[in-house]
Amino acid sequence: RVMPRQPADEEQDARVSRLVVQLFSGFEDERGSIADLARRANLGHETVRRLRHNPGPQLRAGPSFFVVAAIANARGLSLDQIAEATFEGH
Repeated sequence: RVMPRQPADEEQDARVSRLVVQLFSGFEDERGSIADLARRANLGHETVRRLRHNPGPQLRAGPSFFVVAAIANARGLSLDQIAEATFEGH
């Protein structure tokens, strides 16, 4: 039996928003597209596009660790730095 994801509460939504900011900070300056990043991360284009455009909490409970790790790796970002910034002030 598949359990649907619950929508994010305000705290979770703020944390996911900080995570997305960290994952995509400076992305506009890289001259690459979402499709390029998805290929480098070995993820589906739609997965990366949806996360990049950060839908509201009603559609999101947060990306999986593997999606975060794949995007971070493809962009040369440290998971430690992303985690630190994401949980800052918590």
